[in-house]
Amino acid sequence: MATRRSSLGLRRGGSGLSARSVVAVFLLLPFLGGCFGLSERDQAQLSLHVENSLDYHKRGSYTQALQQARFALRLEDDNITMRIVEGDCLVKLGAARGDSSLIEEGMQILESLAHGDGSDYYGSWLALARADIARAIAHQDESAKIERRLRSDYLGAADRKKEEGWYEVELASAKERFEKAESALRRVLEFDNQADNIEATVELVIVLNSLGGRDDEAVTLAGRAITLLQEATQLARRLLQKDLSLDPEKKLELQRRIDSHLAKEAQLRDIQLTIHYRQQDLQACLADLGGLELRQLMRADHYRTRAEILEALGRYDEAATDLGEFLRLRSRTSDYDDVAAAAYDDIERLKALSASATP
Repeated sequence: MATRRSSLGLRRGGSGLSARSVVAVFLLLPFLGGCFGLSERDQAQLSLHVENSLDYHKRGSYTQALQQARFALRLEDDNITMRIVEGDCLVKLGAARGDSSLIEEGMQILESLAHGDGSDYYGSWLALARADIARAIAHQDESAKIERRLRSDYLGAADRKKEEGWYEVELASAKERFEKAESALRRVLEFDNQADNIEATVELVIVLNSLGGRDDEAVTLAGRAITLLQEATQLARRLLQKDLSLDPEKKLELQRRIDSHLAKEAQLRDIQLTIHYRQQDLQACLADLGGLELRQLMRADHYRTRAEILEALGRYDEAATDLGEFLRLRSRTSDYDDVAAAAYDDIERLKALSASATP
């Protein structure tokens, strides 16, 4: 049922009023005043579908969010907020299921928004960037499959040449999608009050790292995003600890937000570490790993990496200590026996090197 834009969603040229009761997809999207063309009953139904859709999306329940968004769009087919949710859910569901047709359907919706009625709203561009990233990753996955086939011995000369051609196509397609995502993310950061948009900054770091050739910018942006994430995490923790009146659902939402921020921070620190390791800047690597440790984000493989760096710097006792921590953390996994023998041998070797280096 097509109607004029009502109080829910976005409309071009409308005045925006904040609505604390509805959390939008990417930030608080404006809740606009005025209700035209809908009966009171339909308006109440629309409000319910929009709120449900946004709530499901926030929780990561994309099938339900998509269903509710489409119910809302039956009542108001030009509701930009719900069209963003629809496109984003299709992309996320397609990526999770390995269904490229769903991704493409979602991308078509988001491209029409970003270059049409939704061009004035940063959420359209952010959702489009994420869609391009999802498509780029799909191309990367396909190129990895082709690469595995190329390593096999059963391919004949003609088939091998064909596979090599497809491999180059997939790599080029991934690069093209990442470049489109970069453009859309930079567009988000150009909007008023969005220069410090955490989501866009994090995604841009990932894109730049994937494209390569912009290591310095990626490291700088990662540092900026890490600061923003830490501030957001601190704020969420304060709310969780100080506001005793919070209901269980709100507490769970805040804890999910904290966990998400920490996961993104760890990902960004890993990117910084990878870049510095590639540049053989070992002191910067140690600083990156120290940051992970300070934030209690160290994994077993981080300790192993730091042990290798410390050994290269001649700090054998510290390297042995980190290998011991690596073993302690890996002892909780099923493949412990596969790594334990080699790690113990390395510890003994490091102790011998330390002893021989001691005057």
